[in-house]
Amino acid sequence: MIDLLDASSDQLRLAVARSFLVYSTPTLIELLSDDNVIVRTSAARELQTRGGVDVFQAGLAAARHPRFEMREIAAFLLGQLGTPKCPYAEMTYPILVSLLDDPYYEVVAASGSAFGSLASLGHFANDEIFAMVRRLETADKSDVRGAVAYSLGFLDDDDGKGVLERLACDCAIEVRDVAEFSLELRADRTTPTG
Repeated sequence: MIDLLDASSDQLRLAVARSFLVYSTPTLIELLSDDNVIVRTSAARELQTRGGVDVFQAGLAAARHPRFEMREIAAFLLGQLGTPKCPYAEMTYPILVSLLDDPYYEVVAASGSAFGSLASLGHFANDEIFAMVRRLETADKSDVRGAVAYSLGFLDDDDGKGVLERLACDCAIEVRDVAEFSLELRADRTTPTG
């Protein structure tokens, strides 16, 4: 058994995620507002795979919540809700767009990443969506620039490639790493297999 007091963050996340498999959906929805980020994220991850109208409604409510942590978890939850089919993607779109203008960078980063997650599952991979994400490439916070780099990995236009090439030279190593990975994703999709 893992000693949770001495466990690394990864071990703790795994232990929490496994324990959440037996929780009811209403209980997991309640845990979205937990003060601990590991608990919130693990609850959201389990809810993403379960899906359902009640989970979507909880995501909507969280997206309008006064606490930024709730809006952040809403973007994460909605960005993969009902994985892999994401039946609420169309209804999620305007919510994520509004969260791109949130005053808290954590919410903006989560929303930007949500567009990438949805695009990776076959939703919203178009220029209009990514134009909104691209405008954040010069954001002050590296988390936001990293979200831009992640999302642009799922778009094959020249503008997105140019943004990724600039972000691959970013001052923050984590942004550079994500941008380089996204450039590789794009290259893999366009390289003929034989």
